[in-house]
Amino acid sequence: MTQQHDPYNALPARGYAVFNGVRNRAEYLNLIQRLGRPTPQYDGNIMFDVARDDSRMQTYYSKGSASIGPHTDGHDLEAPPKYLFLYCIRASQNNDGATEVSDFRQIHDNVDTDVRQLLETRPYVFKSKPKHQEEATREVMPIQCPIYDAARSIYRYSTNYISRQSDDAHTKKLVADIATRHAQSKTSILLKPGDVLVVANHHMLHSRTEFSDPNRLLVRAWASVD
Repeated sequence: MTQQHDPYNALPARGYAVFNGVRNRAEYLNLIQRLGRPTPQYDGNIMFDVARDDSRMQTYYSKGSASIGPHTDGHDLEAPPKYLFLYCIRASQNNDGATEVSDFRQIHDNVDTDVRQLLETRPYVFKSKPKHQEEATREVMPIQCPIYDAARSIYRYSTNYISRQSDDAHTKKLVADIATRHAQSKTSILLKPGDVLVVANHHMLHSRTEFSDPNRLLVRAWASVD
């Protein structure tokens, strides 16, 4: 694994970092273990291939090819992973499918007072999507809590789920405001083969642009820190 910068310092400073020159899944696992404890995902495995599933091309799901709005990973879990990892094995030949990241803490600090109150006090129910439930090797119980868990300094968020859960004007404003501020402050990252993007999942939002290359392949992983 080769580096032209110091991603270990960049990660706490910016909330994300890109590691270069990862040659295989063994090196990928080694990187994950350096930063935390590898955490099983919904299917019970440490690594999940994000490869296009043609039956879900236009669905809001990692294996669809449609764009995905800002969210955090594992928002339906009691203990969301501290870090999200995305390892690029095959990039899209059409230069699409970028990952976009923004700092939810900065968004939180700048929203209107009524939106801030929703973030901090209104309970939302976070539960697994049907596709995640199909993949799960264990039952994932719904969690009811505010988007911002002040006791643990953790954000839980899903554009799609929050917007569909409630149709009231306050929630609509919250979703629209977060989407706008994410778009204004995001950093767009187009990974190359051998790159690994690490995102501080407890306080960073990430989204994905639409992609068209059926051969694009990323490998997702999670890690926790005790």
